[in-house]
Amino acid sequence: MKKFLFVAAFAIAMAAVVTSCGNKKAEEPKGPVGEKMGEMTIVKKDNGRFTIYDKDNYDLNTDYIKVVDQGKFVAAYDSSVIVLMSYHSGDFCHCDSFAVKPLYPVKAGEKSSKQFILASVMGGSVAFDIDTRTSVCQIDGKKQEVYPLANGAVIYKMQNGYGIAEQGKSEAFMGAECTDIVVVNASGTVYYLIKTPDWAGYLDTTGKDVKPLTPAQFNAAKKAGTELWSEANGKVSARTVTKI
Repeated sequence: MKKFLFVAAFAIAMAAVVTSCGNKKAEEPKGPVGEKMGEMTIVKKDNGRFTIYDKDNYDLNTDYIKVVDQGKFVAAYDSSVIVLMSYHSGDFCHCDSFAVKPLYPVKAGEKSSKQFILASVMGGSVAFDIDTRTSVCQIDGKKQEVYPLANGAVIYKMQNGYGIAEQGKSEAFMGAECTDIVVVNASGTVYYLIKTPDWAGYLDTTGKDVKPLTPAQFNAAKKAGTELWSEANGKVSARTVTKI
């Protein structure tokens, strides 16, 4: 009887030890200790700078002055560059500066909740969809200006002038030869009022000529209706009118 009690007491004691060890192991931190940003962990180093660990706790050997959570992406700052990253640690842009902006409206009272990231890269402009982090304007060549519209189009400027394309497409339906582009909403229908060295008038949203204009008619049309917004000293703008 005494032997049985001893064995039982020993078993209970061992179970308590195992349970205690198990609890202690569960409470031990896993991986690097730092601030979580999506699937990444941001760790402050002894020198006051920051390094980033990916979702597998792999040290990416980074050395940033600061790392900022931007809500849908991460901006890591170095002395000469800003690295924009998705939450799973994939970088999608190395830039000089960036801003988060709403899409440009194409009709009165339009307040799109959709935003884009506009980045400056070596004197050029690059725009990204804030949710997918993919480039909004995929036309080949260095873009000097980029204006993503709420209707899924994008106005861009290259060395020769302004053009229009669908967002995410590699071919433009209006090449970069315009000196002026006005997004015109005529009672719910969107047109593009453009001016090139050889032609002026309205295009539909596929780039088809709708209505040619004389220089005087173009100047009048550019001032018609109500202005929604204007950029680049009036070279790119949007207006609402009753008809074209």
